[in-house]
Amino acid sequence: MNEPEEFSQEDLIRIALESVSTREQAVDLINGKFADAYLTKIILDLEAKRTVSIMITSILKSSILKVYCLSGFNTGLKKIAIYEQTEVMIQDMLKALKEGGQDKSLADRVGRTLFRAFTNESLANAHQALDIGKPDVLEAGIRKAIVAETKVQNFNLEIISEKISSLYFRVNNPFEGVLPEIVSPFAVQAQGSNTGFMKSVSASLTSTEIAINDLLTNYATIIKCSTVISPMGGIDMDFLREGNLILFKLPFKTQDEKAIARKLDGVDEKGFPKPIVGKFKKMIIGPKNEYHIFAEGPKGVLLRSLEERKIRVATPKNNSAQRKFEDDSNTSKSFMYVLIGFVIFVIVIGIFFLVN
Repeated sequence: MNEPEEFSQEDLIRIALESVSTREQAVDLINGKFADAYLTKIILDLEAKRTVSIMITSILKSSILKVYCLSGFNTGLKKIAIYEQTEVMIQDMLKALKEGGQDKSLADRVGRTLFRAFTNESLANAHQALDIGKPDVLEAGIRKAIVAETKVQNFNLEIISEKISSLYFRVNNPFEGVLPEIVSPFAVQAQGSNTGFMKSVSASLTSTEIAINDLLTNYATIIKCSTVISPMGGIDMDFLREGNLILFKLPFKTQDEKAIARKLDGVDEKGFPKPIVGKFKKMIIGPKNEYHIFAEGPKGVLLRSLEERKIRVATPKNNSAQRKFEDDSNTSKSFMYVLIGFVIFVIVIGIFFLVN
């Protein structure tokens, strides 16, 4: 990524840390090593007016970073299609802005509704669904929030999400100075301040979110993946203990996901995905009785999976620890057999001499 001249390295790190957890992650983000956010394009047709929105959400922090909305009834807005490339959609939004006929109060209302649509936990679940190509969780959250805000049941809602670098978007922000971002309803004017800066006030975290965040802060890289299920074998979730070796499936759709899988030895010699081994760290039960499973994977990454019900987790059949256990066991058995044979031999010799 080419760094704009007006941003120093410390400026970039400060901006990056709004989306990532550690300075090391911030540096990697500056160097373009991973995508830290989802950009979601949203089209809402409600009561003869159209609202086109861009929402940027942090994957690691499960939070909304930026929301831009444009509402009205002009021709430019009506022509915008959800399947346009992001750059094209943004340019079309800016063209529609110049046409006039906007409804700023509706744009603000829709934007604030997007902020209220998700808690940290529900947004994390939506991100995990997006990771496997399922946008319905995110869409359902937005739809539910709009119904609650407007009391209208029938409206058209379309969304498409893509992974991006939030840092790249923000330092090259096409809306800067043209279309103001929507201010979060959870932000209040800092009391006693003459600067007019806004201080963010996050909604209170649940005990589940606190426990998860405490664990995430210890790792520079967190990968959302799927637990390998073994109905006839493996380990029952209730009996998982720290240090148990269990299997995970890495996401394997985008080029970035395939590159990460290769780095973590999650690809076989034919180029197909294969399970990787993680060392179980912790399981956290959520408010809906969902199970958040965490394990340390190759190269010190944290593997994270979500299960909606109890399962039996698959374990590696031919790992070095298992082989060592089997070798030690076989050695012990061989020694015991030799010892028993020696004892029998001594007894037989003794009986022979007594008879004679």
